[in-house]
Order: sequence, then C-alpha cells, then structure tokens
Amino acid sequence: MSNPRASIPSTRPKRAAEADLDVLGSTLAVLCAIHCAAMPFIALALPFAADERVEIGLFAALALTALTIIGHGVRRHRHTWVAAPLVIGLGLLAAVRILDLEGNRLWGQLPTLVGSALIVTAHLLNRRELRACACCEAGAPAA
Repeated sequence: MSNPRASIPSTRPKRAAEADLDVLGSTLAVLCAIHCAAMPFIALALPFAADERVEIGLFAALALTALTIIGHGVRRHRHTWVAAPLVIGLGLLAAVRILDLEGNRLWGQLPTLVGSALIVTAHLLNRRELRACACCEAGAPAA
C-alpha cells in the first residue's frame, strides 16, 4: 500500500520564503514609523535622513513590497479581507504626505504610526492565512 501523503508535494520551502517576505514587509513598516516618529532627533544626527527623497523612497519601497507580498498571499489563500488593513494603512501614509502634514505632531505622526501598524497587521494576517492554507494543502488540519 502506498502512502497517500507521499504524492503531495512539500510546501515547506515556499512557506519559509513567504514568511520571510512578510517579515521584510513588517520591518519596512516599522522602519517607516520609526523614521516619522524620531525624525526631529534623526535630522540632528543625520541631516540626509530628513530629505524628501528618503521619505518618498521609503514609502515606495514599503508600498511596492507590501502590495507584492500581500497580493501574492491573497491569490494563494483567497482571503481578500487580509488586504483591507494594508489599503487603509497605505492610504493614511499617502494622505499625510499629500496633505503635507509631516510637520504636525498630532495630525502627521498619529496617522503615520496607525498606518504603519495597520500595514504590519496586514502582513501578520497574511502570514497566518498562508500558514493555514499550507496546512490544508498538505492534508493536515489547519492551525
């Protein structure tokens, strides 16, 4: 008798790579929040960090990474609600930038910190759903 699980391909390497990508995306979101919250102090030590190009580059890297990773995850696990915190978070970060609120302590930093936290939440949800999806595909009960 053959083992029915022997014909199911292993998803372990793919799962590990996807988890690493979600960690990367979460790390970028945290760096973005730190950059915003600590900018007055960072600008004293590293004046180039206050450059508008650094902020735009960080946002672009964060947005492209998050959209790619979460988009791949949603195609795989088919739970589109995972993208909601990502869209709201990116919207908050973009609104702060478009409305030029970076200098305002409350209306600039609060939405940036909340937006970054929502992006990290989206990555954590995506990671959880990918793990559950991989368990179901392998024939094991979802955790």
